[in-house]
Amino acid sequence: MPLTTSKLNLTVVLFLFQLGTACTRTSEHSTAPAPSATVEGQYISRFTTFNTALADSHSPYYEVRRQMIINDLKNLDTDLVCLQEVWDPQDAEDIISAVKPRFPYTFYAKTWNLFKWRFGRNGLLLLSRGPLRNATYQPLDSFLVTRGVITADVNLRREESTTIGCTHLSTTVGKFPPYWGKYDSWDAEQAQQAQTISAIPGISLVMGDMNSSPTVAGTDIKAFMETGYQTFLKNGFVSPYIINQAPTCTWCADNVVAGNEWGNLIIDHIFIQQKLQGRVVSVKRVFDDKVPVNDGKTNSIIPMPLSDHYGITLSF
Repeated sequence: MPLTTSKLNLTVVLFLFQLGTACTRTSEHSTAPAPSATVEGQYISRFTTFNTALADSHSPYYEVRRQMIINDLKNLDTDLVCLQEVWDPQDAEDIISAVKPRFPYTFYAKTWNLFKWRFGRNGLLLLSRGPLRNATYQPLDSFLVTRGVITADVNLRREESTTIGCTHLSTTVGKFPPYWGKYDSWDAEQAQQAQTISAIPGISLVMGDMNSSPTVAGTDIKAFMETGYQTFLKNGFVSPYIINQAPTCTWCADNVVAGNEWGNLIIDHIFIQQKLQGRVVSVKRVFDDKVPVNDGKTNSIIPMPLSDHYGITLSF
């Protein structure tokens, strides 16, 4: 949509966005099987993060991708999934209903703020095959777009409980609008979000779209808002997807949903505390299949990715 707002109106709009920062309403929603169906001691060893790009107002091919994503989730070979950009609560409920046989434990928080983008929704959804204990949503300081983190305690091994996080950090939105938040820049805001998550007591695994990519030597991966990534490293986390192999992009220039403005990046991560590094069995890119579909515009067949991002699965 062309931006026709006058400078005066833009100033008013941005002031209202900032004014509304403290006005977000939150309600938490979870599902779990009946006690008789719960498997005592069930543990989680495979973690997956995926940004769905389910924003019907601006994401290309929303309807066809939505059904493709649901179909893939129903057959996904993992134990716990952190989804981002499930902006519409109805999409969240539809996904929860469709994947219930595989992921009976779920959690998301409805957030609402009239003065923020997409009415203050946070877009996070957690799906799990095992119990999510003490699951909660914590807001993060953010300008314009509501950001937060879902935390929960899971059984990493039968005898071991650990705290995990599912999040989506801030990113620059280019020249419009300017950054009017409480920090010096989008980068500083992102770094503070990473610092806040790192300081959560007992947290040992954090996954999501971090909107932060380092340069990877010997590859075409470019740096992008690297402050968040470096903040996690300074707090004792590592990203096995990057250090265990020669990684490929999770935001890719040849993805028809993403476009090629930013080049090839790795902005999706599963960070783990260094003490867990020796227990990683594998880490790989997922949700990267392409399905031939009619583009609906020129009546031509194109290879359709599920999203503008690809996902990552880490196994212990």
